[in-house]
Amino acid sequence: MLRKGATQLDTGNELKILMAGCSGGHVPIVIRALDLMGQHGSPVQMLSIYSDAFFEAARHNSTDVMKLLLNCGTRFERQCLSKAFDVACESGHSKAVRCLIEHDTDNLFGVQQCNKGFEKAAMHGHCELVCYFMEHCSGRSYFTISEEAIMTAAGNGYADIVRFLIEEVKRSELRHSTLNRALNTASRHGRREVVELLIREGGNLNAVVEEVSAPGLDGLYPHLPVPHSNALQGALRSFHPRLIRADRRRADAITHEATIHLLLNNGADVNELAGCPTYPLYAAAAQCSDRVVQSIIDKGAVLNESSSEYGTALQAAAGRGLGAATITKLLLQAGAIIPESDAGKNPVLNAALGFGLRIEDALVDGSGAVVKLLLPRLPMEKAESEGYGILLQKAVVVGDRDFVELLLQREVDVDAVGHNYGVRFRLLPLWAM
Repeated sequence: MLRKGATQLDTGNELKILMAGCSGGHVPIVIRALDLMGQHGSPVQMLSIYSDAFFEAARHNSTDVMKLLLNCGTRFERQCLSKAFDVACESGHSKAVRCLIEHDTDNLFGVQQCNKGFEKAAMHGHCELVCYFMEHCSGRSYFTISEEAIMTAAGNGYADIVRFLIEEVKRSELRHSTLNRALNTASRHGRREVVELLIREGGNLNAVVEEVSAPGLDGLYPHLPVPHSNALQGALRSFHPRLIRADRRRADAITHEATIHLLLNNGADVNELAGCPTYPLYAAAAQCSDRVVQSIIDKGAVLNESSSEYGTALQAAAGRGLGAATITKLLLQAGAIIPESDAGKNPVLNAALGFGLRIEDALVDGSGAVVKLLLPRLPMEKAESEGYGILLQKAVVVGDRDFVELLLQREVDVDAVGHNYGVRFRLLPLWAM
């Protein structure tokens, strides 16, 4: 619409026709609409109209209209041209960008503008526009391929763009460090195709690098901030088991899991902290599938390795909630050792009892199922903590008599009163089962 100061011009239908002509690339309609509006508008008003029309044409890649407006004698303000340039880069309109750069006789698009446009094209996966920048602008002294652009393309899974950008940095002294950071970024976001490419190009998947954030990639797992990691640790820690569809920040769970297997099959070290507080097996046991856990075990992970703050993989599995029993059983079958109790509390059981789930889930493959697995292996363990009382309530509700009897044998408090998802109830009489 018209800017402030152009309100005296009755543009109504003419402005609508003009904008429709600009968005559709209809030059005759644009010429006619401008001619009609020019009969009544002042120079200031017409400059505002021309600027709006030019932006609309750039937004829709209508290069014939853009050329018409650029060659009609109107001197557009730099702000107008920059705005058009930005929207064309973000939308991937390579023809519109080419038109703007070719008509930039006054060098209005400086260092920051062109590099910013290039990074936007890389971030949004506009391969044709990236190629244009690299072919036609790389000779300009101001044009640079930033590492941020490479990281953004890698994190978003744009393998073709990453391939072009990596070719350009091969001659750089920073080639290896850039490859390694890009590999780490692609791994964290589950971008299997990019990871495979970067491994072929010589990226070191065991290199510990600073985790890079780039536009559109921030906030992946802010609750687990880690300044440094290697590719495997990054992929494991950012894995989301129930992500059915890919989003802008990461791949879907199936592709992400395939990325982890790719790293493992290409020599990822499964026994290195690599800047993280926990070992790879711990991270996998905490949130990945049993397939990933089994693969890490098969690659030689030390089952009972413990970090000072978080404990063993068995503790991670017991405390994960849904899927806890499956992973716990897998680790026990592989030879994981249940650690000794400390001050009367077993750390693995403690982890299981600290996680709340729906009643059915808890007893089938959650905390209750883990307790069923572990109590027979720990003959001296007493069911004294509050968590056992909650499990007893759940077992009574679903009629799991064997589990009730097991807890009673371990001297659970049958008069325990607690809350289960906001519903307060007292233990039902056993004879009612």
